[in-house]
Amino acid sequence: LVLLAIWALTRYLTLPLIALTRHITAYSATAGRIAPLPGVTGSGSGEVRALTTTFNALTRSLNDREESVISAMRKYQIITENSTDLITRHALDGSTLFASPASATVLGIPADEMSGLNIIELVHPGDTSRVQQAFHDAGTTDVSVTVAFRARLACGEYVWLESALRFMKSTDHAEEILCISRNIDERRRMEDKLHLEARTDRLTRLPNRLMLEERLELAMSRCCRDESLLAVLLIDLDRFKNINDTLGHRRGD
Repeated sequence: LVLLAIWALTRYLTLPLIALTRHITAYSATAGRIAPLPGVTGSGSGEVRALTTTFNALTRSLNDREESVISAMRKYQIITENSTDLITRHALDGSTLFASPASATVLGIPADEMSGLNIIELVHPGDTSRVQQAFHDAGTTDVSVTVAFRARLACGEYVWLESALRFMKSTDHAEEILCISRNIDERRRMEDKLHLEARTDRLTRLPNRLMLEERLELAMSRCCRDESLLAVLLIDLDRFKNINDTLGHRRGD
Protein backbone atom coordinates (compact mmCIF):
# COMPACT_ATOMS: atom_id res chain seq x y z
CA LEU A 1 0.00 0.00 0.00
CA VAL A 2 2.82 2.38 0.83
CA LEU A 3 4.51 1.74 -2.51
CA LEU A 4 1.18 2.19 -4.30
CA ALA A 5 0.57 5.48 -2.53
CA ILE A 6 4.06 6.70 -3.41
CA TRP A 7 3.54 5.70 -7.04
CA ALA A 8 0.18 7.46 -7.22
CA LEU A 9 1.60 10.59 -5.58
CA THR A 10 4.50 10.66 -8.00
CA ARG A 11 2.37 9.80 -11.05
CA TYR A 12 -0.49 12.21 -10.51
CA LEU A 13 1.03 15.11 -8.54
CA THR A 14 4.79 15.30 -8.39
CA LEU A 15 5.68 14.59 -12.03
CA PRO A 16 3.09 17.02 -13.54
CA LEU A 17 4.25 19.75 -11.15
CA ILE A 18 7.87 19.11 -12.07
CA ALA A 19 6.99 19.27 -15.78
CA LEU A 20 5.14 22.54 -15.29
CA THR A 21 8.01 24.03 -13.28
CA ARG A 22 10.63 22.99 -15.84
CA HIS A 23 8.51 24.38 -18.65
CA ILE A 24 8.17 27.81 -17.02
CA THR A 25 11.87 27.85 -16.03
CA ALA A 26 12.97 27.01 -19.58
CA TYR A 27 10.80 29.83 -20.96
CA SER A 28 12.07 32.34 -18.39
CA ALA A 29 15.67 31.61 -19.40
CA THR A 30 15.09 32.47 -23.07
CA ALA A 31 13.61 35.30 -25.10
CA GLY A 32 11.38 32.94 -27.04
CA ARG A 33 7.64 32.57 -27.02
CA ILE A 34 6.09 30.46 -24.28
CA ALA A 35 4.34 27.32 -25.57
CA PRO A 36 1.49 25.27 -24.05
CA LEU A 37 2.43 22.22 -22.01
CA PRO A 38 2.53 19.21 -24.37
CA GLY A 39 0.83 15.93 -23.58
CA VAL A 40 -0.27 16.69 -20.00
CA THR A 41 -3.96 17.40 -20.48
CA GLY A 42 -5.09 14.11 -19.00
CA SER A 43 -2.34 13.53 -16.45
CA GLY A 44 -2.15 14.54 -12.80
CA SER A 45 -4.76 15.06 -10.15
CA GLY A 46 -7.83 17.23 -10.66
CA GLU A 47 -6.08 20.29 -9.23
CA VAL A 48 -2.98 19.75 -11.38
CA ARG A 49 -5.10 19.23 -14.52
CA ALA A 50 -6.99 22.44 -13.74
CA LEU A 51 -3.71 24.29 -13.21
CA THR A 52 -2.33 22.92 -16.49
CA THR A 53 -5.49 23.81 -18.40
CA THR A 54 -5.42 27.34 -16.99
CA PHE A 55 -1.74 27.69 -17.80
CA ASN A 56 -2.29 26.60 -21.41
CA ALA A 57 -5.26 28.96 -21.80
CA LEU A 58 -3.19 31.83 -20.43
CA THR A 59 -0.35 30.88 -22.77
CA ARG A 60 -2.62 30.99 -25.83
CA SER A 61 -4.01 34.37 -24.71
CA LEU A 62 -0.51 35.79 -24.27
CA ASN A 63 0.56 34.47 -27.67
CA ASP A 64 -2.49 36.06 -29.33
CA ARG A 65 -1.73 39.38 -27.68
CA GLU A 66 1.90 39.13 -28.71
CA GLU A 67 0.83 38.58 -32.30
CA SER A 68 -1.38 41.68 -32.11
CA VAL A 69 1.47 43.76 -30.70
CA ILE A 70 3.90 42.52 -33.35
CA SER A 71 1.36 43.25 -36.10
CA ALA A 72 0.77 46.77 -34.75
CA MET A 73 4.51 47.41 -34.51
CA ARG A 74 5.01 46.28 -38.11
CA LYS A 75 2.24 48.61 -39.30
CA TYR A 76 3.75 51.46 -37.28
CA GLN A 77 7.17 50.75 -38.79
CA ILE A 78 5.78 50.75 -42.33
CA ILE A 79 3.94 54.04 -41.74
CA THR A 80 6.98 55.65 -40.10
CA GLU A 81 9.44 54.58 -42.79
CA ASN A 82 7.20 55.66 -45.68
CA SER A 83 5.66 58.85 -44.31
CA THR A 84 6.68 62.11 -46.00
CA ASP A 85 6.19 63.86 -42.65
CA LEU A 86 9.09 63.81 -40.22
CA ILE A 87 8.27 61.66 -37.17
CA THR A 88 10.53 62.09 -34.15
CA ARG A 89 10.57 61.19 -30.48
CA HIS A 90 12.16 63.52 -27.97
CA ALA A 91 12.99 63.66 -24.31
CA LEU A 92 11.23 66.43 -22.43
CA ASP A 93 14.28 68.69 -22.88
CA GLY A 94 14.08 68.34 -26.68
CA SER A 95 16.92 65.87 -27.29
CA THR A 96 16.11 63.49 -30.14
CA LEU A 97 15.59 59.81 -29.30
CA PHE A 98 14.35 58.67 -32.71
CA ALA A 99 13.94 60.16 -36.16
CA SER A 100 12.20 58.67 -39.19
CA PRO A 101 13.96 58.41 -42.57
CA ALA A 102 12.04 61.52 -43.71
CA SER A 103 14.58 63.66 -41.79
CA ALA A 104 16.88 63.38 -44.79
CA THR A 105 14.18 64.91 -47.01
CA VAL A 106 12.73 67.47 -44.59
CA LEU A 107 15.95 68.68 -42.97
CA GLY A 108 18.72 67.22 -45.11
CA ILE A 109 20.02 65.36 -42.05
CA PRO A 110 20.18 61.52 -42.06
CA ALA A 111 18.09 59.83 -39.38
CA ASP A 112 21.10 58.30 -37.61
CA GLU A 113 22.71 61.75 -37.25
CA MET A 114 19.55 63.11 -35.61
CA SER A 115 19.95 60.80 -32.61
CA GLY A 116 21.00 62.78 -29.55
CA LEU A 117 20.59 66.13 -31.33
CA ASN A 118 18.46 68.64 -29.43
CA ILE A 119 15.72 70.00 -31.66
CA ILE A 120 16.22 73.47 -30.15
CA GLU A 121 19.65 73.60 -31.83
CA LEU A 122 17.90 73.59 -35.22
CA VAL A 123 15.34 76.28 -34.36
CA HIS A 124 15.77 79.87 -35.55
CA PRO A 125 16.79 82.13 -32.61
CA GLY A 126 13.67 84.21 -33.13
CA ASP A 127 11.44 81.14 -32.62
CA THR A 128 13.32 79.39 -29.81
CA SER A 129 11.17 80.62 -26.94
CA ARG A 130 7.96 79.65 -28.76
CA VAL A 131 9.19 76.10 -29.43
CA GLN A 132 10.42 75.69 -25.84
CA GLN A 133 7.01 76.80 -24.59
CA ALA A 134 5.31 74.33 -26.92
CA PHE A 135 7.45 71.47 -25.55
CA HIS A 136 6.61 72.55 -22.00
CA ASP A 137 2.88 72.69 -22.78
CA ALA A 138 2.96 69.29 -24.51
CA GLY A 139 4.75 67.74 -21.52
CA THR A 140 2.19 69.03 -19.02
CA THR A 141 -1.08 68.40 -20.89
CA ASP A 142 -2.84 65.48 -22.56
CA VAL A 143 -3.73 67.40 -25.73
CA SER A 144 -1.76 67.90 -28.91
CA VAL A 145 0.18 71.17 -29.19
CA THR A 146 0.90 72.68 -32.61
CA VAL A 147 3.73 75.13 -33.25
CA ALA A 148 5.14 76.71 -36.42
CA PHE A 149 8.81 77.69 -36.51
CA ARG A 150 11.83 78.13 -38.74
CA ALA A 151 14.20 75.17 -38.78
CA ARG A 152 17.79 75.15 -40.03
CA LEU A 153 18.62 72.76 -42.83
CA ALA A 154 21.90 70.91 -43.19
CA CYS A 155 22.96 73.54 -45.79
CA GLY A 156 22.40 76.35 -43.27
CA GLU A 157 19.20 77.77 -44.78
CA TYR A 158 15.92 77.98 -42.86
CA VAL A 159 12.51 76.59 -43.77
CA TRP A 160 9.17 76.83 -42.02
CA LEU A 161 7.98 73.68 -40.26
CA GLU A 162 4.70 72.98 -38.51
CA SER A 163 4.97 70.42 -35.70
CA ALA A 164 2.30 68.64 -33.70
CA LEU A 165 3.60 67.64 -30.26
CA ARG A 166 2.02 65.00 -28.04
CA PHE A 167 3.09 63.65 -24.64
CA MET A 168 3.56 59.87 -24.44
CA LYS A 169 5.16 57.18 -22.33
CA SER A 170 7.42 54.53 -23.83
CA THR A 171 7.32 50.83 -22.99
CA ASP A 172 9.78 51.42 -20.14
CA HIS A 173 7.54 54.23 -18.82
CA ALA A 174 9.99 56.97 -19.85
CA GLU A 175 8.29 60.32 -20.55
CA GLU A 176 8.68 61.46 -24.16
CA ILE A 177 7.31 63.91 -26.70
CA LEU A 178 6.07 62.55 -30.03
CA CYS A 179 6.61 65.12 -32.77
CA ILE A 180 5.18 65.03 -36.31
CA SER A 181 6.56 67.80 -38.53
CA ARG A 182 5.88 68.90 -42.07
CA ASN A 183 7.33 71.54 -44.36
CA ILE A 184 5.00 74.56 -44.69
CA ASP A 185 7.54 76.85 -46.35
CA GLU A 186 5.46 77.33 -49.51
CA ARG A 187 2.26 77.92 -47.51
CA ARG A 188 4.03 80.43 -45.29
CA ARG A 189 5.38 82.35 -48.27
CA MET A 190 1.90 82.54 -49.73
CA GLU A 191 0.48 83.76 -46.42
CA ASP A 192 3.18 86.42 -46.16
CA LYS A 193 2.49 87.51 -49.74
CA LEU A 194 -1.26 87.81 -49.10
CA HIS A 195 -0.57 89.67 -45.85
CA LEU A 196 1.66 92.16 -47.68
CA GLU A 197 -0.76 92.67 -50.58
CA ALA A 198 -3.62 93.38 -48.17
CA ARG A 199 -1.61 96.16 -46.49
CA THR A 200 0.11 97.87 -49.41
CA ASP A 201 -1.00 99.73 -52.51
CA ARG A 202 -0.81 97.48 -55.56
CA LEU A 203 0.52 100.28 -57.77
CA THR A 204 3.12 101.95 -55.55
CA ARG A 205 3.57 99.23 -52.87
CA LEU A 206 3.28 101.98 -50.27
CA PRO A 207 1.45 101.18 -46.99
CA ASN A 208 -2.30 101.61 -47.30
CA ARG A 209 -5.00 102.68 -44.86
CA LEU A 210 -5.24 99.20 -43.25
CA MET A 211 -1.54 99.18 -42.34
CA LEU A 212 -1.82 102.76 -41.07
CA GLU A 213 -4.68 101.78 -38.75
CA GLU A 214 -2.81 98.71 -37.49
CA ARG A 215 0.43 100.60 -36.86
CA LEU A 216 -1.43 103.47 -35.21
CA GLU A 217 -3.34 101.11 -32.92
CA LEU A 218 -0.11 99.30 -31.99
CA ALA A 219 1.69 102.60 -31.28
CA MET A 220 -1.20 103.86 -29.14
CA SER A 221 -1.20 100.62 -27.13
CA ARG A 222 2.54 100.96 -26.56
CA CYS A 223 2.08 104.57 -25.39
CA CYS A 224 -0.61 103.56 -22.93
CA ARG A 225 1.60 100.78 -21.58
CA ASP A 226 4.75 102.92 -21.32
CA GLU A 227 2.87 106.11 -20.38
CA SER A 228 4.60 107.92 -23.23
CA LEU A 229 3.44 110.31 -25.96
CA LEU A 230 2.69 109.69 -29.63
CA ALA A 231 3.16 112.13 -32.48
CA VAL A 232 1.26 111.86 -35.77
CA LEU A 233 2.39 113.87 -38.80
CA LEU A 234 -0.34 114.85 -41.27
CA ILE A 235 0.49 116.07 -44.77
CA ASP A 236 -2.20 117.92 -46.68
CA LEU A 237 -2.16 118.02 -50.46
CA ASP A 238 -3.86 120.90 -52.20
CA ARG A 239 -7.21 120.04 -53.77
CA PHE A 240 -6.76 116.35 -52.91
CA LYS A 241 -10.01 116.54 -50.97
CA ASN A 242 -11.83 116.79 -54.28
CA ILE A 243 -10.52 113.37 -55.28
CA ASN A 244 -11.62 111.80 -52.00
CA ASP A 245 -15.02 113.45 -52.20
CA THR A 246 -15.69 112.45 -55.81
CA LEU A 247 -13.91 109.10 -56.20
CA GLY A 248 -13.84 107.93 -52.56
CA HIS A 249 -11.11 107.42 -50.02
CA ARG A 250 -10.03 104.08 -51.42
CA ARG A 251 -9.27 105.65 -54.80
CA GLY A 252 -7.63 108.55 -53.04
CA ASP A 253 -5.40 106.20 -51.08
